[in-house]
Amino acid sequence: RTWRVRQVYGDGKVLLDQLREVADLLADGFNASGRSSKDLLNGLVQKVRWSGGNFICLVADDGSDGSAMVGACDLTLLPAGGDKKSKEGIVADVPTQLGLPEDAHFLYLTGMVVPVAMRRGGIGDALLREAESVAERLDPKPTCVALHVRNENGPALGLYSKAGYVAVADSRDGAGGGDANENENENARTKTLLSSFPLKFPSGGALGFGKKPATRDETLMVKWLSKE
Repeated sequence: RTWRVRQVYGDGKVLLDQLREVADLLADGFNASGRSSKDLLNGLVQKVRWSGGNFICLVADDGSDGSAMVGACDLTLLPAGGDKKSKEGIVADVPTQLGLPEDAHFLYLTGMVVPVAMRRGGIGDALLREAESVAERLDPKPTCVALHVRNENGPALGLYSKAGYVAVADSRDGAGGGDANENENENARTKTLLSSFPLKFPSGGALGFGKKPATRDETLMVKWLSKE
């Protein structure tokens, strides 16, 4: 079966309605985390608000008009060094773990979700293919696509391995970097995010998932992109 994968974008209510549908998918797919759809929506809004055009949310559907989303993931283009380098948890350690020069960029993938009933139907594969296609069109072009996956999540490890991702390192509890003061400041700013609507989001860009804490037993995986 062929799945359509598209980017989420729009203004105000149009954007928020799509974000809410992605949040519902995440709440269902990650229900063990105990995070509500509202909490996840707030995380998505935070990504849109603070990452701007460097943030892309991909969603999958069956290609028909008005069809429901059957999968999603989000991507953030991040610099390996400099003032704008991520200071968030385990993401801050990625450039060092990958040996990236300070002037490089990488695409960080999070929030990969497919409803339980729809899994093993090629949706995850379609999302990953489109993620790589997006990466090839970005400027600056990222050196690679990187992600973290729970060590206990065998199906996800298999999905990424099949798509060409290789394991780099384990991230154990407390191993993540990050700046505590920066995290506290961002938490304070998040409280006022929803009051900023309507948001204007550029066509072709998109949205995302919440912040990843540095307290998970996870493996860093990477897929290097061609230099052409």
